[in-house]
Amino acid sequence: MKNYISQFKSEIITSSFGLLADGREVFKHKISNANGYELNVSSYGAAITNLLIPISDSEKIDVVLGFDSAADYENSFSLPNAPYLGAAVGLYAGRIDQASFELNGKIVQLDQNHGPHQLHGGFKNLSNQIWNFDSEKSNEQQLVFNIVTKLNSANYNAEVSVTVSYVLTDDNAVKVRFTATPDQPTAINLTQHSYFNLDGDGRSVLSQKLKVFSESYLETKPDGIPTGKIVPTINTALNFTEVQNCPRSIDNTFTLAQPLAAVLYSPSTKIKLTVFTNQPAVHIYVGGNCFNTLAGKNFANYGETSGICFETQNYPDAPNQKHFPNSIIQAHETYFHESIFQFKTNKTE
Repeated sequence: MKNYISQFKSEIITSSFGLLADGREVFKHKISNANGYELNVSSYGAAITNLLIPISDSEKIDVVLGFDSAADYENSFSLPNAPYLGAAVGLYAGRIDQASFELNGKIVQLDQNHGPHQLHGGFKNLSNQIWNFDSEKSNEQQLVFNIVTKLNSANYNAEVSVTVSYVLTDDNAVKVRFTATPDQPTAINLTQHSYFNLDGDGRSVLSQKLKVFSESYLETKPDGIPTGKIVPTINTALNFTEVQNCPRSIDNTFTLAQPLAAVLYSPSTKIKLTVFTNQPAVHIYVGGNCFNTLAGKNFANYGETSGICFETQNYPDAPNQKHFPNSIIQAHETYFHESIFQFKTNKTE
């Protein structure tokens, strides 16, 4: 008799994810692969809400942090430090110094939503908007969402058309592909902000093993803004070229010289995550704190070590650092970002 998983017929399953404060309804969309992996994405923030991985014939582990309703995602932006759980982030992921940059001889002054700086695209950003679910391009293997930002949204000087697709492959990878096309030159830097926990929802990541394929990182000021210096990781607390336990506190950008970015492994569940990207950096952050205000999925209490993010992206503050990789996308040109989150378990080794 053939294994029941091999006979699984995948389809898109769409369900209501509840209402926002203004009464708009949000939907969640689910796809599965031939091995029983399940990927759920919300139209609010184009956020990955669930990623279930089978570790036996009877047990699946949800390896990303999330909430049980769209209202909780919306309310999370009122927390002292919004967690951006699972969201598509932009128009500029990371920090921009003084929330401004010079472009063609003029100063573009953005929202200051992080002290005097901008973080993750300002107050009205890609993570706290309802995206359009593209049913024509979506299928049993991929979910596609798009959104068009308005001119001067978060004070960006362009209207930008953004698309993100989430592909769930039969070799157990989640491929994330972003495209963005502005009608005027502007700074664009997108990322996917899932918090991974390979032991399951609500636990600490501190016993999980981390390796980062980088030998340098961006030096930052106390407020997290890059100084412009690229510093070797050797003989520092940020040297993860050899496997170590996940750190209790990290919020740093590592430069990349190849597509392989990082590996995370759980000795408990035997799940291994390998991260690949076409981006020049990965920003690694341990967190997920919901300040005892909002409960996570299944009433989980998310604290300061509940998940680890691999924010594949361009360098933070690149619009102000001429020696950093270019972040200005010209009018009608297309930004393209691809990252792959590859999973293996004892079932697939």
